[in-house]
Amino acid sequence: MSDLKIGRDTGQSGGAALTADLTGTFQRKDGSFINPFAAIPSQVPPATAGFVGQFSGAGGSSTAGAGATAASALPVLVTPSGLNLAQGGVVPGSLLTAAGTAVASTASETELAFAAIPAGDVVAGSAWLLKAGGVYSDTGTPTLAFGLRLGGAAGTSIATIAATTLGSGVSNLAWAAELVLVFYDTTHAVGHMLVDLGTSNSTNATTRLTSTSGNAGVAVTTATAKHLSLTATWGASSSSNTISPMWQYGMRLA
Repeated sequence: MSDLKIGRDTGQSGGAALTADLTGTFQRKDGSFINPFAAIPSQVPPATAGFVGQFSGAGGSSTAGAGATAASALPVLVTPSGLNLAQGGVVPGSLLTAAGTAVASTASETELAFAAIPAGDVVAGSAWLLKAGGVYSDTGTPTLAFGLRLGGAAGTSIATIAATTLGSGVSNLAWAAELVLVFYDTTHAVGHMLVDLGTSNSTNATTRLTSTSGNAGVAVTTATAKHLSLTATWGASSSSNTISPMWQYGMRLA
């Protein structure tokens, strides 16, 4: 018995080869019948509740997938805990679209910039980054201290930068800060921050400040939503002592 030729229609074993009809069923040389497309396994995209919302377009327009929240102007990623991240890992709620609230006319520790950490998002090894910058002005030679807290100005202190004496009567000098917070587990965290204070409007002179570092994790609570906060404390209350965030963003690094 001669071999059957590939390309014959169902049940046929002789005669001229048929023109391939890719919508039909064809007989293989081993005698079995197969639809060539039926052998291709179906491709099922991952559920957006655990991964991504749909996004497209040169400007990064997005639409919410299943499990995502309302559509945003940014391409949105959605983590299994429900945390929305802009493409690249940025927390959209941490982005400023205008100058933020200034810390002024107070000598109390006040939140200057923040990124929101959702309830139940923290696991062992979670890492967060907060970066912010803006301008500051003063009268006289006041001091300015900074803090890294979990939970706002009244939250748990993770790291501090001691009060630093500023230049006299400065106006709209630049500052920038970088904060890193890492969780050893859901109840212990460590962190560090760097703050750069510009000291001249005519040169690029800058003073870099670094926080104290502990040798053990600080006890924290992560069962409820918390802010990763950069705080500022003026040594003297004055309407001329002011520091403002002009930009900021928070990221979940891990």
